[in-house]
This record gives sequence, structure tokens and C-alpha cells, in this order.
Amino acid sequence: MYSQGSCRLSDLDSQENTWMAGEAKGNFVPWGYPFQWRKLAWPLNSSADGFGRPTADGAFLLLADASVRWYANETEATIFAQIDASPRAPAKATRLPPRPDFLKGNQTKKIHIVWPNKGETPEDSESKANTILANHPSVSGLVAPTWSVCADDLDLIRTCSKLSYLRIAGTDDEDTLEQLKNINNLKVLVINNVVIFERQ
Repeated sequence: MYSQGSCRLSDLDSQENTWMAGEAKGNFVPWGYPFQWRKLAWPLNSSADGFGRPTADGAFLLLADASVRWYANETEATIFAQIDASPRAPAKATRLPPRPDFLKGNQTKKIHIVWPNKGETPEDSESKANTILANHPSVSGLVAPTWSVCADDLDLIRTCSKLSYLRIAGTDDEDTLEQLKNINNLKVLVINNVVIFERQ
């Protein structure tokens, strides 16, 4: 599907191996905006203009046979080549127009992550939280109730200048907690469901 184009299911070489839609990584546009298509870039989560998710570990894609499948970042490029093979749209038809003014600039995002997932370790939570903050520097809030912040995480948290709400499991020591308290843009800090501070 592309600009001024159409496609019938009978035109597809293989419905079960042709992708149609998926989770968007970023650079979102309003519902109903006429230019909603994206390229299936490999690997997933490699571009804000491609497909992915806030946890940056993969994405769900909708295939033409109506199935929804999970693809991890580690999925081989040959697999993506297979599901992106039919039919091919002209390059001119898939070129996105300039983004309108209301889409320009970094928009503040509220990301809500609930952990742990089944079988996830505290180390997994730390890695996931760091990935989210690195990929979304304009995030305004992060809920990570199994993440224990260590001193090495502080620099990344400081780079998120719009982060005002943070909920975590704890810190590795009192010094790390004190440094968290001194991050000026952080307005609310919650640890183990206890509000440590809430300031204007």
C-alpha cells in the first residue's frame, strides 16, 4: 500500500510471508494523517522512522494472512527480505513529504513500562531502562518498578532534561540516592511505592 496505489491479496506471492503493518518506533504522526507508511528497516529499532517499540527489543508485525508475529532485533536480514519482497512499490510513491510544522521538534513522551516480564532479571531491567532513556531523550516520565539505579546510570538520567517523574525499585547506595535528589528537572521520585520527594 502506498500513495495513489492499491493491492489485492491475490496480487501477493505469499500472504503469510508479506508484512502489512507494525509497531512504530517513533516520529509519530496524528491518526488520520495521510502519510502513515514506513520502510521496514533492518534491524528493528534502528531508526525513529522505522518499526520498533519503547523497550527496543523487537516489534510485532501484522502479516497479510491476518497473523501477528513477534520479530526480535536479532532476526536475520534474510527473513525481513522475504516478508518485504512482494509487491514492490515505486520509490517515488513511498517517499514521505516534508513533515508539517506540528510534527517538528522533540515532543515530550510519557513512557510507562511495567516490569518484570516473565523470567526477567534485575540486570535485564537495568539494560532495558538504559536503552529506553538513550532512545527517548525527551521522555517526561518512566515507571520501572524493578530497576535499581546505580551510579553509572546517573549520567544518562541527567541527559533526559525533560524527565520529571521516575519510579524505580531503589538505588545501589545512599550517595546515588542523594545525587538523584539533586537532578533539578526531576520533580517526583518514587521508590518501592514510597514518594521520596515531590516538588514544584
